[in-house]
Order: sequence, then structure tokens, then C-alpha cells
Amino acid sequence: MKKYLWDTGIKTILTGPADLGARAENAVLMELSRNKPAVGYFAEREREVDFIVGGADKFIPVEVKFISSFDWSEKKFSGIKLFLRRFPRTRELLLITRSVDTELKEGQTIVRAIPLWRFLLSSTSYLPALQ
Repeated sequence: MKKYLWDTGIKTILTGPADLGARAENAVLMELSRNKPAVGYFAEREREVDFIVGGADKFIPVEVKFISSFDWSEKKFSGIKLFLRRFPRTRELLLITRSVDTELKEGQTIVRAIPLWRFLLSSTSYLPALQ
């Protein structure tokens, strides 16, 4: 189980400033909380998707990978791929990155990768489930 803090300064004091990925994930959760959608997560066999936004009938998985380059074949995306196998009707997946801005199609799913700063500026435009 992951733990998130409302104040990432406390985490930085406790663990140091090195883990930018964890801080990015925390920032995404804070933005999601600000917009008040239903937020959950997916975990199975030590693989996970950080956030599932929306309800049972309309949802968007959101994964935070603070990366500057993107290779869909890398193992770090195994949780997302497992989720897509379990929920093949998923139409859209949002990948929050450090600087990658691209889109690809995986089966019937559009995988949209956007930089964190862009998500934080206009999260509702990327998550129709919030509207």
C-alpha cells in the first residue's frame, strides 16, 4: 500500500529530495483530489496502475512515470499492460511523464503520454470522467 502526503515538504525532510517520481505521483493525486473524482487503483501480482479515475462504467487509468523517453516495450509498463488485458474495453489511458508528449494505440486503447506540467495546468481536459 502506498502512502501519500498532502505536504510533500514533509516527505522531503524525512527521505531527501531524490525521489522525483514519487513527488510527481503525489502531485497528480493532489490534482485529482482537488477535482473530486472517484479515484482508486489497480494492483495484481505485484503490478499496479497508480490511479483509476471515474466509476465502473466510465473510467480512465492514470499512470505516473517520471520519464524523459518512452519505449512501450519496457518492463516498467507491465502493470498498465496487465490492466489492459483485464479490462480490454478500456478506450483511453493517461500516462503522466516528465517530458514525453506522444500518443499511441494499443489494441483499442489510446495511450496518451503528457508531461506533468501540462496535466497540472488542465487536468479536466485530459480526464473526461471528471466532467
